[in-house]
Amino acid sequence: MDRLLELTRRAERDHFWFRGFRAFMGTVLAQAMQGRPHGRVLDCGCGAGVNLPLLAPYGTAIGCDITWRGLTFARQDAGRVLQGSVADLPFGDATVEMVAAFDVFSALPDEVEQQGIREVARVLMPGGAAVLTVAALAILHGAHSRLDCETRRDTHARLRARMA
Repeated sequence: MDRLLELTRRAERDHFWFRGFRAFMGTVLAQAMQGRPHGRVLDCGCGAGVNLPLLAPYGTAIGCDITWRGLTFARQDAGRVLQGSVADLPFGDATVEMVAAFDVFSALPDEVEQQGIREVARVLMPGGAAVLTVAALAILHGAHSRLDCETRRDTHARLRARMA
């Protein structure tokens, strides 16, 4: 797992797809935070923390991940990190302005996904923003999907219904 995290960290920093992802998500995050105060911004499932600098313009970016090795990388590069699960976030009620979860929920079993959704709602401040990305388009399921422990590929309708 440590080697996989190291390789993932390198890919997320340098690969063109991830650079494009961050460029695209920068616009999405700016829209989500428009008119909102800049408070705590949580990256759930931050892994090696590569996306924490993407969140920093919108508040105090904090990474949360279940893997100790990922947090070690994140701490080196981005600073503020906590160990924890999306199903049991180490934050009080209504204490986070924005929660980001990039491709985290696609790897969770259904019951853990539902608990994670409840936890995101619990920690968000009133009027806060949740920005989630999930695996989509079943036709793209492949070797990387298995490596990422992907449990499902979502449709917009399914994700929207689960979040409601």
